[in-house]
Amino acid sequence: MLAERIEQRWVDALVSLRQYAGFTSEGWRRTAALVDLTRARLERFDEPESLAEEYLAVVLLRRIRIDDPTTQTSPFVRDAGFALRYVELQTGVRLSVTALPSWLGEWAVV
Repeated sequence: MLAERIEQRWVDALVSLRQYAGFTSEGWRRTAALVDLTRARLERFDEPESLAEEYLAVVLLRRIRIDDPTTQTSPFVRDAGFALRYVELQTGVRLSVTALPSWLGEWAVV
């Protein structure tokens, strides 16, 4: 049950990323950079299970430090970063918000 909820949050984030892919505002570029930074920090996780465990720790605020703003990302940035890393683990393709592959939206809803 919990795994399904996590996966659904990640799928929702992937669908949103595809919808936002055409945005060009400065605010969106900053958000995209934060998502990519979050994804990059997750590269040390090389199995979906360990990635999910880290996600739970972050969501339960066990990885948040009040003296480190980089640990205090918005839920969308957090979920999108984890979702991109999950897709990377499943496909072996490195992803970036600034260059999303066309198949990502289809992959998310299949």
